[in-house]
Amino acid sequence: MDVPPTLKSLAPYIRLSKQFEARDPVVSYYCQLYFVQNGIKLTGKDNEGKTYLFGVMDRLEQVKKGLTEQGNEAVANDIVASSHIESKALQLFIFADREDRASNFDVKVIKAFYTASLLFDLIAMFGELSEEVAHQQKYAKWKATYLERCRKTGEEPVPGPQLHDEEEGGDQVLAPQVA
Repeated sequence: MDVPPTLKSLAPYIRLSKQFEARDPVVSYYCQLYFVQNGIKLTGKDNEGKTYLFGVMDRLEQVKKGLTEQGNEAVANDIVASSHIESKALQLFIFADREDRASNFDVKVIKAFYTASLLFDLIAMFGELSEEVAHQQKYAKWKATYLERCRKTGEEPVPGPQLHDEEEGGDQVLAPQVA
């Protein structure tokens, strides 16, 4: 079943959930949970949206039960879950940043930056993002968008961090905060 129109803005989280389903069920679970928590706000009186959300909630319950039976602490402990998701996001972010700085601009790099940005979104379910994570999230979203635009227009991307004129004035480097 396709994601209903009222929930299209959240469709990337369902796609991401499917991508992680076999290799990391915890990440898959939290992608679906993020979808449901944010989807409830969007559906209003849309019955198609509500029906779709109920289906996702049913799957969430089954997955949670299975993960709990396996003794997976991440579905019962927010600290463990947040750390797990942040670790995955950082793995992707560091890979993409390293490839970007090496002037490797293939679709894998774009997808890694984009996926990392979505995973950083999930971390917000557990509380406010740290300044460092918020910075990495912003950079990952920007870099994925920039590289995709370059790919579509045939423009040669510039590797690594970019200079931006911020509100404070002056050139600020928008760069990742990881080693």
